[in-house]
Amino acid sequence: MQNIPKISFIIPVYNVEHYLNQCIDSILNQNFNNFEIILVNDGSTDSSGDICNKYADNDSRIKVIHQKNGGSGNARNTGIRVAAGEYIIFMDGDDFLVENILKLIAETIDDNNHADVLLGRILYYFEDDNIKVPLFGKYNIAKIKNKDSIHILAYLFSQEVDRFWSVWNHVFRKKFILENDLFFKPGEHLEDFRLVPEIILKSSSFGVIQEPFYVYRKNRLGAKTTNKSALRTITWFNICAEWIKRFRVTESIDNKCRKFLIDKLVDMYVGGFTWDIIPKDRKMRFSPSLDRFFERISV
Repeated sequence: MQNIPKISFIIPVYNVEHYLNQCIDSILNQNFNNFEIILVNDGSTDSSGDICNKYADNDSRIKVIHQKNGGSGNARNTGIRVAAGEYIIFMDGDDFLVENILKLIAETIDDNNHADVLLGRILYYFEDDNIKVPLFGKYNIAKIKNKDSIHILAYLFSQEVDRFWSVWNHVFRKKFILENDLFFKPGEHLEDFRLVPEIILKSSSFGVIQEPFYVYRKNRLGAKTTNKSALRTITWFNICAEWIKRFRVTESIDNKCRKFLIDKLVDMYVGGFTWDIIPKDRKMRFSPSLDRFFERISV
């Protein structure tokens, strides 16, 4: 196969000693080997850093960077800056790839003329029951092909697609990321919810990987997404408010699309996801935050 691009896997690593081997092995055992793995040890206090070093000692495709803890967004930014691949796949150190899927990803890149973004699909992995469940069905190509980026974003916000804002859900052309300065905001919770919609809006070409390629470990004890902190919840409110304000003042969005995006952000994300994760005994504490949220999005 000609002109298969090299892929950089960027993996922030923080205290995942029980899962890191499976994550790395899932890449090394793929049916395509023109890749590199960048392990960014983000100040782990367990044996994760040593595991990274052992893999790098045995495979020249693996790079290890040790840095002070600065959060997953900062670690990913470090990885972007040193990546040599044409495309980037972001992973978390406790997740893993579907078996023998990387060749399909490389072929999809070629088939789509090296698009800026390949939209992907994921599986939820419930470890206690040892089952993997697709998060959503195949993409509706008619809602992506020959559509502009704002209408593709609206489709991704629809109920047909879930968690599209997760950065490990897609594959990104590195040159496009660098040329548009599309880096994560360091130290912020939910940093991919701010960044991924921005990436979609700035993309001029898309491809689709219809088969799930990424396996997301659901409800791991100690995982950042398992602990729904007050700061995380308020950050969700703030990012939603920022996107709503932006959609309201962007002249290039037609009114139907604008209304759809704003309604989704208010109803589905703020009214549904965020409110549901707050324990009942703490909901009253968030009333002032909700009031401020609706003040921010009002015109």
